[in-house]
Amino acid sequence: MYPDGYSTFVAVEGISSVLEGKSRPTHFRGVTTIVTQLFHLTKPHRAFFGQKDVQQCVVVKRIVKDLHFDVEIIVAPIVRETDGLAMSSRNVYLSPQERSEATVLHAALCRAELLIGSGERNAAAIVTEMKNMIELKKSAAIDYIEIVNADSLAVLDRLQKGIPTLVVLAVRFGATRLIDNALMRVQ
Repeated sequence: MYPDGYSTFVAVEGISSVLEGKSRPTHFRGVTTIVTQLFHLTKPHRAFFGQKDVQQCVVVKRIVKDLHFDVEIIVAPIVRETDGLAMSSRNVYLSPQERSEATVLHAALCRAELLIGSGERNAAAIVTEMKNMIELKKSAAIDYIEIVNADSLAVLDRLQKGIPTLVVLAVRFGATRLIDNALMRVQ
């Protein structure tokens, strides 16, 4: 159907082999199939996706670019509860204790932002501080915490000015897996 469709899906497989792709190996293949079909059939001018699922946004942007869809991808900011927890339909599955402990995700992202703002450029040092905060919570089990290039999702060892930087994480609280992220400004 598309002359470069195969290469796009191969490239997307490469992007999705990190982070969420490791935890949910077939997820992005389904996303690419559904989004490609939807865009092909409806030919939208704009499509809105949420920053909370930032990895999905990166994959969709790649599809749009590689398959030359005439659609603008608009990424809506994360909506947070008053205590900082990212709004998610999964939050209802948290016990009261898990719900209380889950606020550490936003706190850890804020800590990363503070460290970066203070000049820390070693990604491993930032991730270690975040892990230490989260591991203090009894019900928390970290799936991943990474600092990546916001455009390619390539894991960064060192942060540099001019490279769009994103801190991403996935953590289980009991049986409920939550994801969150934050774009970081590196001066």
